[in-house]
Amino acid sequence: SRSRPPLAGFGAARHGAAARDPPAKREGPGRGAIPPRRTSGAGQDGRRLLRSRRARIKRAGARGKKKFSDPPRPCPVRPRFPASVPARPARPPAHPHLHPPAPSSAASPRSPHAPTRPRNAPAPRPPLPARAMTATATGLAAWKALQAHYDTAGSGLVMRDLFAADSARFRKFSVEFTGANTGARLLLDYSKNLVNEDTLAKLLELAREAGLVTHRDAMFAGEKINVTEGRAVLHVALRNIGNGAAPINVDGKDVMPDVKRVLAQMRATANRVRSGEWVGYTGKRIADVVNIGIGGSDLGPVMVTEALRPYAMRGLNVHFVSNVDGTHLAEVLKRVNPETTLFIIASKTFTTQETLTNANSAKTWFLATAKEQSHVAKHFVALSTNTKAVTEFGISESNMFEFWDWVGGRYSLWSAIGLPICIYIGPDNFEALLKGAYDMDVHFKTAPLEKNLPVLLGVLGVWYNNFFGAQSHAILPYDQYMHRFPAYFQQGDMESNGKRVTRAGTEIRDYTTGPIIWGEPGTNGQHAFYQL
Repeated sequence: SRSRPPLAGFGAARHGAAARDPPAKREGPGRGAIPPRRTSGAGQDGRRLLRSRRARIKRAGARGKKKFSDPPRPCPVRPRFPASVPARPARPPAHPHLHPPAPSSAASPRSPHAPTRPRNAPAPRPPLPARAMTATATGLAAWKALQAHYDTAGSGLVMRDLFAADSARFRKFSVEFTGANTGARLLLDYSKNLVNEDTLAKLLELAREAGLVTHRDAMFAGEKINVTEGRAVLHVALRNIGNGAAPINVDGKDVMPDVKRVLAQMRATANRVRSGEWVGYTGKRIADVVNIGIGGSDLGPVMVTEALRPYAMRGLNVHFVSNVDGTHLAEVLKRVNPETTLFIIASKTFTTQETLTNANSAKTWFLATAKEQSHVAKHFVALSTNTKAVTEFGISESNMFEFWDWVGGRYSLWSAIGLPICIYIGPDNFEALLKGAYDMDVHFKTAPLEKNLPVLLGVLGVWYNNFFGAQSHAILPYDQYMHRFPAYFQQGDMESNGKRVTRAGTEIRDYTTGPIIWGEPGTNGQHAFYQL
């Protein structure tokens, strides 16, 4: 674990020399300090939080005191920029609500800071066709147009002025979605963001020039868009069960029969556990389910079971163990009975070190009471594709649930990894969950970009992260049932976008690929980090 506090040092790490030079006393915060809180009003719920530890610092000379003497630290998630890269020209302090005036492009003789990374530096190579997308994003014509728009107009947008100038702003900058299979309704209100119609048009043009539509269609077609591993990316196939669902092929084979076979196996198992038909070695029904996994095998199922707790069956509890620290498993085992507990071991290869360590500890605990190795088959199931390792562990092959190499871990809750969800809320509710996801997949695939909820949220993220320099994006659910959503989305966003090279292997130097995702339930936050 890191010794530094969360979010510390990320602003300083954008300066390459600061990451390389020896520690030196520094006066003033440089770029990234945050002015006093804005007053309440339009735009508060739509802005991105930019605060960090550096928000505590007063600008040098503002009150005649020297502040913040500890040296900057290298950023663990951003590339280091060489000192030879030309400095970005300083901008006027057009938007004091988001950040203070940028420092001079020349480094202070008393500061270890190097010049701010350039956003307008020329791309290292000209852009290739959109499908290849081997050029850096800043080389695209749409990016340059967006940069010019930010410099001349975008950076000066003020939320109150935007609403005062257009009484129809909410209608223009909001989209409502209704699922065809579920009837579920979602409203995306992005009117309280620092964009106007020109901004949105340029952001969507960037998405088109970057090849978003082409890559999206390739994903749905089962093409191997995961070029580094030569795999398709087909979590959409896992929930392709709504009305109008079409076959999805990988290497010329329709994967849907296999997907439906595993879903039927999950349904049958969930019904047996919930009805009491599945009994342990002493003939008692299952009362507790313990899921042992890590990463996507834990975060997704935890989030959904917490969010859908009102649909849970009374008397059936689900627990999750992910930390290899033995206390996590030990605390769960204190609350369960080996005679009435079903363990789910979630590991595609059945070789994941952390998961297998906990699985073997759980089996040792179980056998201390059950004694007979043969009893393991009644109390352990596997979510895996490694039949040999699963059967050697003592799990019956009939209790092994398959998933495929085109299922990414962070999207796996829709697959067999969702078995604890299916058991907890019931197979009918789990199927409704899949159909809701299918409705959104259809929307993402068919809706025009101007009305496409995932696309709009994505381009807004690019706008804030790369043009306003927002390195932090807070997700603040006020519904307690959603309290694990920030952690789930943190993996989904940061693991997906946390890349230091392009698809062609070129190091990314002149733009950022994503922000730091974090968050807590809103009411707790109001009495904590909202205060900063």
